[in-house]
Amino acid sequence: MLQIILDTQKYYTFSEIDKNILKHVSKELPRYFTDLKIKSNERCNPIIAYEFTFKLYRVGAWIENKYKR
Repeated sequence: MLQIILDTQKYYTFSEIDKNILKHVSKELPRYFTDLKIKSNERCNPIIAYEFTFKLYRVGAWIENKYKR
């Protein structure tokens, strides 16, 4: 089921998903998400989910008509 959600090959094992996908994701996404952490539910076999957590980016209040020309 996880292979379908991640759109990977059906024969990928969970170690291959870690090696081929999550390794690259953990290198690329921290540029866009502060304090990114990836956690798998290791209590279940097979793994059915990965949890991605990150710190929210706060912006200032919206200014009405700021970009109106």
